Parts: sequence; structure tokens; C-alpha cells
Amino acid sequence: MRHTEYCYISPAENHCYRGLERWLDDKKKRERRAKKHGAFSLDKNKEEAIMNFGEAIKALKLGNRVARKGWNGKGMFIYLESGTLITPDKIRNLTLAKSTPDSQKYININPHIDMKSADGSIVVGWLASQTDLLANDWEIVK
Repeated sequence: MRHTEYCYISPAENHCYRGLERWLDDKKKRERRAKKHGAFSLDKNKEEAIMNFGEAIKALKLGNRVARKGWNGKGMFIYLESGTLITPDKIRNLTLAKSTPDSQKYININPHIDMKSADGSIVVGWLASQTDLLANDWEIVK
């Protein structure tokens, strides 16, 4: 039992209060971070929003292109390519075309993330590095 100024509380109640206090402290930290870094705040005074990777994925799903400030290449960004159905005669890969049964009318291409690289080429099926996953310098590309 813990004595407060009003009454005694049980260990279970004390545990709940500690969890609430931690949550409130974390909320204050998040608010301070948002003020300091402009984290995903779309203020009218700011032209760009700074995001973490999770927020960048949400922006991709909304149809935006995103990039990291830390990327060296100019004009680089990633975007979400929506899935589609194609007919087997549209397959450019000969090995895949030969392995597709004649009875199959459509091939499903799943949604994936592509990247426009600095040299203008498209990287199909871009994968994030651990540095990209943990970075807080993602921004929406106009």
C-alpha cells in the first residue's frame, strides 16, 4: 500500500498511475519534438513537413512522393506504385512469359514502392535501409 495525501492505494492502482504518468511524460516529449522539428505538422507557415518513416509511408499511401533530406542525389524520391492486372502477352521477361500457363488470363502485379534515382532511372521495388527506417528527415516532395 502506498500512502497519498488523500488515501492509501493498492499496488495495482499504483501501477496504473505510474503508467499514466509515463504516458503523460511521453506526450509532453512528443509535443516538444513536434514544436522543435515541425514533425509532420502541416503549418501554413512551413513549406515542408518533416516526418519519420511511418509518417512517410502514410504520405505514400495518400499519393504523395517522399524523400529524405539526407539523400545526396538531387531529384531523388520514392512513390507508391499501385497494383494492376496485366495480360500474359504484356510480360517483358521471357522466362516468366514461358512459365505462365496458357489458361491464365491475367497476372496480378502487387503494389510496391519504386524510386526515381538521381540519374533519372527508376528503381523498381525499392527497399529501405535501416538508416532510412530510423531517420526523422523524411519530407513530401512537391
